[in-house]
Amino acid sequence: MLMQPRSPTAKPRNVLIVVTTDVEPGESSIPKLEGATVRVIAPLAQLSRLQWLANDEDGERVAAALRADRVANKVTAEADTVASDTDDVMLAIKDALQEFAADEILIVTSQDGDKSWLEEGASLKAVAAFNLPVARVVVDASGKASDSAPATAQ
Repeated sequence: MLMQPRSPTAKPRNVLIVVTTDVEPGESSIPKLEGATVRVIAPLAQLSRLQWLANDEDGERVAAALRADRVANKVTAEADTVASDTDDVMLAIKDALQEFAADEILIVTSQDGDKSWLEEGASLKAVAAFNLPVARVVVDASGKASDSAPATAQ
């Protein structure tokens, strides 16, 4: 089952975590993944349409790096964070998978009513596009995880 601990004799798993929204520093609903090889990416998914049109990405680039670091520190001490220079969530996942052989994908995203226009539909698109298990952790407007489920159930 996705995001469940494995036995010590099982092959170590590779988990790609895609963070598209802010997560509170002490958030406890993000699963611990000790023993897994983890790569965390944070696409520039919180750009407004005006920022996107004006190529005003500097602030979002800093915020995305902070989001990735927060989640990486939460899941395991050995998580690798990789800067993403794209606002396209699907392209960021595709690029990451070219360099990292993930066994599963975890998408940390906003609630449906709070999603940015760049986050919209990312979980279900990932299920359709990649032949990997995809889970989703839903974060509310305050940065606290409010739900976690396989993305196919959303």
